[in-house]
Amino acid sequence: MVPTDNLGSSQLRRPISRQEIEQIYRVLATADSLPSEGTAERWNTRYQRYKAVLATGSLLEIAGLLKSLHRRKETTGLALGETRFLETAMDCLVGEVMSAGRMQAEAVRREIELRLEVT
Repeated sequence: MVPTDNLGSSQLRRPISRQEIEQIYRVLATADSLPSEGTAERWNTRYQRYKAVLATGSLLEIAGLLKSLHRRKETTGLALGETRFLETAMDCLVGEVMSAGRMQAEAVRREIELRLEVT
């Protein structure tokens, strides 16, 4: 049984809808939602930006971060910390879509990776 007395303060939210899953997939298949990153940008600046995006909890922003990190990985490569952010963003999206779409984790991961390769 789940207590409901403190539900409003527990930071729980409802599972995402099918429409929200499609929005996430659209973000992954389109241009980056984060500002263009220069290769001269310092790591600590990128780290703070990535951390702030993850802290929002917005799945659309996290999808944009994943897209941006994927593009960076393909063009300039990722630092170890950036690889961890990429994995964290991927795991977050996989978990949400898997729960809401009643799909297996590997199937969701493949779908996300396919969407990332579109652009």
